[in-house]
Amino acid sequence: RFYRLSAPPPYTGGRIFPHRLVTLFHITFPTAPATSVARLVAPSSNTSSKSSNLSCHDNSDNNNTTNNNDKTIQRTNKPTKTNADPTQQTHLTLSMPVAELKGCSLYYEDSDPEQKSNLPAAIFLHGAAGSAASWWQQWPSFKRHYRCIAYDARGYHRSTDDSGAGMDALIEDLEAFVDYLKLTKVSLIAQSMGGRAAIGFAVRNPTATDALVMCNTWGAFDWPAHWKMAEHLSSAPKDFEVGPIKGLSKRFQDENPELATLFESQKNASLKPKPKLGGAQPGGPTLEEVTRLTIPLLCITSNEDAVIPSPLVEGLATAIAGAECVSFSGVGHSAYFEVPGKFNEAVLAFLSKHTQAPATTP
Repeated sequence: RFYRLSAPPPYTGGRIFPHRLVTLFHITFPTAPATSVARLVAPSSNTSSKSSNLSCHDNSDNNNTTNNNDKTIQRTNKPTKTNADPTQQTHLTLSMPVAELKGCSLYYEDSDPEQKSNLPAAIFLHGAAGSAASWWQQWPSFKRHYRCIAYDARGYHRSTDDSGAGMDALIEDLEAFVDYLKLTKVSLIAQSMGGRAAIGFAVRNPTATDALVMCNTWGAFDWPAHWKMAEHLSSAPKDFEVGPIKGLSKRFQDENPELATLFESQKNASLKPKPKLGGAQPGGPTLEEVTRLTIPLLCITSNEDAVIPSPLVEGLATAIAGAECVSFSGVGHSAYFEVPGKFNEAVLAFLSKHTQAPATTP
């Protein structure tokens, strides 16, 4: 039988890659020694399946522990014994946080699940070519100032879409997820498709939204004039060359083939068909509702965005009083991926003005 396991890749010598990659393992044995990663447990006829997950503690335990960055991984040298029938299915389990919501199970990652740091929360919402792992170049900087949270959207990568609601539930899923984590205030950092959920949440829940960052997105809400502009721009000649990956600038793809391959692999990480996008976001706000927003808003755009051209994002910033706009030159649709240093600096500077996070450098 095959099992899908999320696990850290090996060190690659200089670049930090997403810490979870999908791997397939063929397991044919009913028992195995316990390791520092997980234990294999076969169900017996008298009990239901149980599993032992990796446990980390702040204390040390002499020779049976390994210290790393003040965290101690518990180890055991004794094999796990079982009386299970060898013909029964074996289970490989790891602790993976999942929010059970209406009609779906959302996989998520949380930099401070026990809320020890007491930092303000920031939720990262990925685009149609990504997942929670897309933000690997943001978290090292942001988690020093915020409790960083990201999830795979319904039907993407490790999240299910049991009800088949697809993109229709984007906004409701975000609302339910915020309730699930019992968050009272949150900053939203949304890329492309994620902007549909973010701006819808902000309009519906302005008092729960500290700040809103719309990255290479205008939210795809009910704005007929903007949809006409989007249609025109999509067919108009570009004043820049478009590469094989529309989500990245051609220059970036030419100069960084390894990272371009990584970007494409994240896009193809899901083993199931992704929910399709199309037209205005169901349940989304109207232009009149959006223009009444008073929460801090930062729009980020790029002049070589072949997916959502910069005039669309700039139009959103113009429509909302007090909104700020940052434009990156020579960058494609995924500024967070192509120029992470500049992106992080711009977003952190904006958020530091409007949240209670520590005001330190990225």
